[in-house]
Amino acid sequence: NVIVADAKTSPVGRGPSGKGHFDFILCYDVLHDMTDPEALMREVRSALAPEGVWLVVDITAQPDASKNIQHHPGAGTYYGISVCLCLPSGLSADGGRGLGTLGFHPALAEEMFRSCGFSRVRSFKMPGLEK
Repeated sequence: NVIVADAKTSPVGRGPSGKGHFDFILCYDVLHDMTDPEALMREVRSALAPEGVWLVVDITAQPDASKNIQHHPGAGTYYGISVCLCLPSGLSADGGRGLGTLGFHPALAEEMFRSCGFSRVRSFKMPGLEK
């Protein structure tokens, strides 16, 4: 069975219909836009079944701008989008992280996931998105 939950109306931490835990949660292209991505990470961790899986899909990034430009064919476009959309969103509340489109690189992501209680973190690259 599949349950689609809208986090605006039913916070993820309550589990499916408030009656348990999710076996699988998908988060697509959103963590870098959040003011407090760790809050969602902790909420998802508490909502997952013990062997549950959280699949996070986000933009491939490197730890610094020069590496992004060198290794990412869409870096210029992504930085433009980030300045107009992602950074303002991530900075829209006091203390916002402001990670932006290319600021949520795998090493930072893994550090954040582990600090929020995830013990198994794997990173995969999507073919065609890097030089």
